[in-house]
Amino acid sequence: MGTHTLSAGSSSAPEHAPAAQPFGGAFEHVEQVVGRIQRELQTLRTEHAAIAKRIGLIKNTIAGLAEVFGPGVVGPELQGPKVQPAKRRRSRGLTDACRQLLRETSEPQTLKQMSTRIQESYPTLVTHHRYPTTVIQMMLRRLVMYGEAEEIDAGAGTRSWKSASSHPR
Repeated sequence: MGTHTLSAGSSSAPEHAPAAQPFGGAFEHVEQVVGRIQRELQTLRTEHAAIAKRIGLIKNTIAGLAEVFGPGVVGPELQGPKVQPAKRRRSRGLTDACRQLLRETSEPQTLKQMSTRIQESYPTLVTHHRYPTTVIQMMLRRLVMYGEAEEIDAGAGTRSWKSASSHPR
């Protein structure tokens, strides 16, 4: 147990020793706390999944009992709020617009012609699309799949579409 003197060119820490942590043992304590919290979180998630499954089973049982024996058998505190499904107002969609515009003309229409006609006749249908021409092409191909339109090679790599003479729908 003597004193050890250091020369300017030597290091007191051996090469294989880890660098000193700035917070010492506190870092190990934080790692333990984080590990414990992660385990607790996983346990709570597992319990939550089990509880959600049980709640679903109980709700289904209550609904089944109310269906078999009538709603009077289940008290109002166990009956969930009656949620009416929202009535969706059917707006004229892009597929319907393509279908209608193809029916209105006897000549095959190119994608550019269809895009122009849709933007003139139904401008709100394509305003929210980033690539409206691509979406219109997809709708036209969908009509071909449905048998309601025919895709025609117009030459020079150009495609055109026309309404099918008879479509099964």
